[in-house]
Amino acid sequence: MSSKHLLSEQLINEIRLSFNLLVRVGDRLHKDIDISLGMRAVLEHLQNNGAMTVPQIAKNRHVTRQRIQVLINRLAELDYVDSIENPRHQRSNLITITDAGSRCINEMRDKEAEVLKSVLRGINADQLTMLTRGLGDVRNALETISLTSLADD
Repeated sequence: MSSKHLLSEQLINEIRLSFNLLVRVGDRLHKDIDISLGMRAVLEHLQNNGAMTVPQIAKNRHVTRQRIQVLINRLAELDYVDSIENPRHQRSNLITITDAGSRCINEMRDKEAEVLKSVLRGINADQLTMLTRGLGDVRNALETISLTSLADD
């Protein structure tokens, strides 16, 4: 096994472990908020990107339209999102984040900022930039693979 292959496996393992730990920390930080990881991702996506249709959100998040619709329905029950008429498409409304949804995400981010300060204390800006770029490159490669060679699966 080549050293590059071994390093690749270690990288993927670190990503998985870090993801699981992020979920655990997030669950503990936000135990008082009735919001799932998927719901949070949708709220953040809408806050960062503006109004979108359910199919657009699903495509951008790399999940099924049905999964996003379930999350949108729950978020609508909590008054965190709203559905508005789409001038470009009669049957596919635009989903927008409400003021309550924005407040919820902002409160979550504020809580997390304190924890992240502690977690990232020993990592400088150059290292963060390098890590961000490297993980972005991995994600882009995975997107390319999922759109091409795995399209028929």
